[in-house]
Amino acid sequence: MGEGFVADGVKRAAQVPKPELRSSMMRRLSIKRTAYKGAEKSVVGIQWRGKTNLVGHSHSGRMTAYITACITASQHPAQHSTLFTSHHFFLHPQRYTLSTRHSNMTSDDERFEDAESDTPQVDQWELERAQKVQEAISNSSDEAKAIDAIAEIRGWFSPSADSIFYAAVQEYLDDKLDLTEAERKISGHIDKASSEKEEGIDFMDLWYSVLHSAKRISFRNATAHDKLIELLGVIEKHPNINGLPYLGMAVREAWNDCPGVGAGFSVPEIHAFANFNYFLARLTKEQVMEFWIYVIWAMRSALEDVFKDDGPDDAHVPATAIQKYDANIPAASAWVLIMGKEIYRKEEDLTPKSKNEGNPAKGGELWAGRPEFSKDRWVLWKKRFQEISQMQEIAEDTRKSAKEAFDAMEQELVQ
Repeated sequence: MGEGFVADGVKRAAQVPKPELRSSMMRRLSIKRTAYKGAEKSVVGIQWRGKTNLVGHSHSGRMTAYITACITASQHPAQHSTLFTSHHFFLHPQRYTLSTRHSNMTSDDERFEDAESDTPQVDQWELERAQKVQEAISNSSDEAKAIDAIAEIRGWFSPSADSIFYAAVQEYLDDKLDLTEAERKISGHIDKASSEKEEGIDFMDLWYSVLHSAKRISFRNATAHDKLIELLGVIEKHPNINGLPYLGMAVREAWNDCPGVGAGFSVPEIHAFANFNYFLARLTKEQVMEFWIYVIWAMRSALEDVFKDDGPDDAHVPATAIQKYDANIPAASAWVLIMGKEIYRKEEDLTPKSKNEGNPAKGGELWAGRPEFSKDRWVLWKKRFQEISQMQEIAEDTRKSAKEAFDAMEQELVQ
């Protein structure tokens, strides 16, 4: 998973006196501050659109937390807080576990358990969710509808149920509207919203409409992705938008709905993540917006670790090594198939310039070099794609994706 946390950006953005940002985001946040017994810090829960959403994931041994931003509160707990948007939040400060199972947090929602117990803590709520996902897949007529249902069950970052933007995007992709008609419908809503000083343009709903649509489109369907990129191009030129404000923030949030974090390991969830990465690769290649760091995140997740089966207490969504390969390889492959030449040519040292910076380009266990784009790292990625393409225990589609990526990387060396 990538470094950095969007909710920290939300917190900072909330301090910016821009009515369009306040209206599009903060009006949907229900914030409650509670000092939890044993937590030794104040906790701010963010409720988004009437439900909470998983944005970040961090775990170390038995200490597990699903968070979006963690600001150290050891010295001044009253001045620092933890922002999170998780359905199920665990915090293990010293001897306690705090879990919150409901969107609307009250003191009645608190539950403390002895974190020193040797008994594996089974996330029953997650098991129930996984069962609902399987039922949704069985009851869906196609994969796109299954992805819609899963997004609702898991609380993915996605458009609101009554989104005018999303309806217009879908009508356009279904050929019920041409590009001009779709632009007119979306622009009309933007113009109306921009004239309402209290509300303003809901940028996040607009971008979630585009990004969720991308998740529904197979990365094998380049034509449909072409249409979505064309639509972004005309939206970008709208005078009341002036670029693609907050799209990067929306992408960062949506990225966290990946297998093992905001998503499970079902085939539709794996495909949604691959489709999403394909779309980001297309946006980067065509210079609509650059998402270079996501190349490293995708490659690191798929290629720079030797996957092992999780134990019952190792992860929020325990998975087998096979499930991890099946979930991550198609997403990494999508970047190579679209951006192979650009990735091969890119040479950039991303070592943090100060101790206060994060290290988003750091390597996994198999990469001992600097956090960078380099030929040496490219060689590792290519070698790993080749190795994984020959693993008989993983899914055939996974082997195919790995081989396609390896062949594309080999071709770059020949040219």
